[in-house]
Amino acid sequence: MSATAEAFTVLVVDDDDAIRGLARLALEEIGGMRVLEADNGMAAFSMATCERVDAILLDAVMPGLDGVSTLRLLRASPRTVGIPVVFLTARRVWGDAEELRRLGVAGQIPKPFDPGNLAHDLGEIVGNGRDD
Repeated sequence: MSATAEAFTVLVVDDDDAIRGLARLALEEIGGMRVLEADNGMAAFSMATCERVDAILLDAVMPGLDGVSTLRLLRASPRTVGIPVVFLTARRVWGDAEELRRLGVAGQIPKPFDPGNLAHDLGEIVGNGRDD
């Protein structure tokens, strides 16, 4: 990312307000990233189609549209197909590893996550072009 480019933008999707708030704080204050939030899969899809999003941190277990279903929806749209998606979850989502590979999941960050390392861990997975 060049010095004149906009901040790296992360969409944090989780039905838990506290998790979203902690992730926002960690990514903005420590990582210098721009953070968008969604509390469910449909809101995430809508936001990702109309905002510039560089990566998505996605909870696997949410009411309604769960993480894997949200990932399928994101991969089915030309506007969101290329956005790296990282699961942020307390549960392993690799139950159907082949489908997740096919859908192009970038990786997983376990909950509880270390706020001090979240931006670094995300950058390591998605390669956000930052030098830190």
